[in-house]
Amino acid sequence: MPGLMLGAVLGIMLGACFVLPSTTPAGSAIAPAAGVVAVTIRRIPNEILAEIFVASLPYSSVYHCPTSVDKTPLKFMSVCKNWKRVALSTPELWCRAYVCISGLELTEVEFLEGQTRGIDMWLQRSGGLPLSLSIDVDYQNWDTDPRCSDLLAQFLERWCSRWRALDLTLKSHTLMELMKAVPREDMSKLEALSIRKGAFFGEDPQFNDSLNHFLALGSLRALHLYDYDTFDHRASALGFRWEQLTELTLAPISRGEGPTLTLLTALDILSCAKSLRSCTMKLTSGEDAIVQNRTQPAITLPFLHTLDLYLFVINQGGVSYANQDDAVQVFNRLITPSLKILTIGSPITGIPFSAHIPFLCLLSQPSVKIETLNIACTLNTRSH
Repeated sequence: MPGLMLGAVLGIMLGACFVLPSTTPAGSAIAPAAGVVAVTIRRIPNEILAEIFVASLPYSSVYHCPTSVDKTPLKFMSVCKNWKRVALSTPELWCRAYVCISGLELTEVEFLEGQTRGIDMWLQRSGGLPLSLSIDVDYQNWDTDPRCSDLLAQFLERWCSRWRALDLTLKSHTLMELMKAVPREDMSKLEALSIRKGAFFGEDPQFNDSLNHFLALGSLRALHLYDYDTFDHRASALGFRWEQLTELTLAPISRGEGPTLTLLTALDILSCAKSLRSCTMKLTSGEDAIVQNRTQPAITLPFLHTLDLYLFVINQGGVSYANQDDAVQVFNRLITPSLKILTIGSPITGIPFSAHIPFLCLLSQPSVKIETLNIACTLNTRSH
């Protein structure tokens, strides 16, 4: 909330700085008031101004580097000399960057040299602060010029010891190999990892190898996996301490019978991840798994604040359960005393109102006081 308020203040400030010319009718009407605001803005201490700048950055673990001067933090530098001086001397504004390399751009190695040099200059202004990087390399022909992979490997080596958050879009086998080559001891500060897997990889063992390289880190607190196929969470993450996570997203691809994450696997992971504050999962369950789940012990997630579940049930006509007693038991093992935000979703091919049945237990816990409920279901009310 304080960040949103400071962001609103910044909007007013920018509006006062970029007023319409007073020669226009609209400009003549607002110029006097804007002038008063502008004078007041100039009196704001630089320390407060820097805090407002930082609070205006996009709220995310990574920040996509601006491509034009109308984006923060470059926007601040175009207002006046003092704002430029404050922006350049505020390390928190420069500790996030976006590395995007496409095949067309890499026809000349000079382009990559220039891009990495520019990002180096950007990150050097961050002082010694932890870094958040987003890396998207959509390029397959590395063998045509090995200097490209060498340049990227050198870039990763320069900054890996300061990574705090890393967002990877894995569209290239070479990028996966380069990430595996980064020594784990050099990534000891990495807390948040997000991986989006290229759809064409399929069940590529290289992806699991790359993932395992990160899961061996003891510093991870947030793990977000998108568009992956399958991985054995026990064998692949051998030695990984699920209990250290506070954020978890598992959003695999969907096959003909739904997402490749199964109900029993999801609950097995949750039984280990007792420190979660936020969790998002897309999963599939068959009738046998629902029945088997009824006899398993409860799973208590004492700190879970935000839960987003998308459930696809097979062999039941969508979510039109043949046995509603079984449906009620789907998430009955979960005990979430701190839950405040719940998002539930299911595809519907049969009786619409059966979509909510698996989630009733989450809504009926006596100690839970849900503040926000989102339901992502298409209901056919004409059938009732």
